[in-house]
Amino acid sequence: MPTRSLHEFVEEAREIEPSDPEEFDRVAFALEAVRALGPTPITVAVYPRQQGLRVDSVRDWRRGGDALWVMLGVPARASRAQIAYVLADLAGRADVPYAVDVLVNAGQNVV
Repeated sequence: MPTRSLHEFVEEAREIEPSDPEEFDRVAFALEAVRALGPTPITVAVYPRQQGLRVDSVRDWRRGGDALWVMLGVPARASRAQIAYVLADLAGRADVPYAVDVLVNAGQNVV
């Protein structure tokens, strides 16, 4: 009887070149945007990076087909919009009206 592996690895890596001169804590912003997404089947680790916004993701089959483990490398010049779009895209909400705008303003006291 053939045995079926319980592990299947699906990997994706993307790099986006940063360009924003605004001064803010990009790692803290990314973590706040993850919190603003609310409950999602995504586990995100955020780390500072020298060049290019980098997204590495793999499926977490133990938690279901939609669950992801994501490592997000954020460089010193990534824009809020770039970070917000990547996170919204990973959560499947990039096409939801105003979703990226809400994430761009995550953690800010916008009146």
